[in-house]
Amino acid sequence: MPVTCSWSVCWSVSWLRSGGWLLTGLLLSWVLAGGARAADAGGSLAGPAAALVVGNRPLSATDLAAHIDRLRDPGAQLTLDAVRGAEPARRFDRPGRVVAEGFSDAAHWLRLRLQRGAEAPERWLLRLDRAYLDEVQLHQVLPDGGVLPLRVAGDSVAPVGAMVLRVPAFELDLSRPGVHELYLRVRSGSTLVLPLTLFVSMAWKAVRL
Repeated sequence: MPVTCSWSVCWSVSWLRSGGWLLTGLLLSWVLAGGARAADAGGSLAGPAAALVVGNRPLSATDLAAHIDRLRDPGAQLTLDAVRGAEPARRFDRPGRVVAEGFSDAAHWLRLRLQRGAEAPERWLLRLDRAYLDEVQLHQVLPDGGVLPLRVAGDSVAPVGAMVLRVPAFELDLSRPGVHELYLRVRSGSTLVLPLTLFVSMAWKAVRL
């Protein structure tokens, strides 16, 4: 008795016999290679996160997380100018959550872009709610491209331009209109958990009093 088959089954058998399996394998390899390239890219960004327009309320670590870009510097050699250059900028990623790492000798750069709303206060307090960080540097790039003097906090360094608190904290002046770019460079011998928060400066001082 002759063996019959449906049109779809017979077509599939004919496709495989004619070398279709080879084309299928090539297509599968191409798809997998594309996935590997995407994984190797490490979630690199086409550009920085949109500026966060601040109003009148404090912003929690969760509020800020979606607006923070992160760059790992394994050799801890990059300067601010280097980080702002084209090549390192391609290596920023956006975790979308509070940055948390294990023990690492690398320097970690966080980038946050802020713009003051029309009715918002001019002075804010940027705080890293994590003790036991060896060194935190804050570089503030003004809307006109100028850079304010370096500010430093941490367990292993003398504070420079930072508030003397149990955690790294810096007062921000956002009075100039436009986007302020903040770059924080963090190194520590302990586990890295970097929850950034933002408070209206005077309101925070009133709570402290």
